[in-house]
Amino acid sequence: MKRRSLLQLLGSIGVGAMIPTVSAKADRTALSIAQKGLNDREYWVSLLDKMAAPILDNISKQQLRKIMPMEVSPVFDSRDPGVGYLEAFGRLMSGLAPWLALPADNSSEGQLR
Repeated sequence: MKRRSLLQLLGSIGVGAMIPTVSAKADRTALSIAQKGLNDREYWVSLLDKMAAPILDNISKQQLRKIMPMEVSPVFDSRDPGVGYLEAFGRLMSGLAPWLALPADNSSEGQLR
């Protein structure tokens, strides 16, 4: 029983040692964002644009299937892999919907929207 308690104690010490490291990484990320002069909203809008642009641009040019090859798992069942393109668009739209529903304005974010 004493060995089990010792192993549990050593395990909890190991987890405790990792917590300051994670905190330090978060502080560095926040610092780099602050150094760039971006506030939280500008950062998230730029991230949103970075994720949405490849899908929306290629759909508008009708080149999504050429540009984005579909990779399926080796244990993939017999469903049509082309459904993945629709899934990518659907997930993108469900994520963008609240942002797109905001009222129009003349800011740079409003122009992007």
